[in-house]
Amino acid sequence: MPKIMIKCLKTGRAVSTGMVTDQATWRRLYANWEGDAFLCPACDTMHAWLKRDAFLDVPGESITGPAAVMVVRAVVTDGDRP
Repeated sequence: MPKIMIKCLKTGRAVSTGMVTDQATWRRLYANWEGDAFLCPACDTMHAWLKRDAFLDVPGESITGPAAVMVVRAVVTDGDRP
């Protein structure tokens, strides 16, 4: 399953958020969906992030980062949309 990645604002490196999801679930999440804040391995500070700031690390195009530890499973209903 692809890792959810962001670009560290301090170093510019792509880092794993510690979360993974499948591409179908990722597409259903709205842009302002908030992921869990995490300790960035690149700059050693906490990062909060939104889906619009993130991208998926698709298998075969691996980017180095910590192992993903949480799976995102979202049930999106009409009430969840902005």
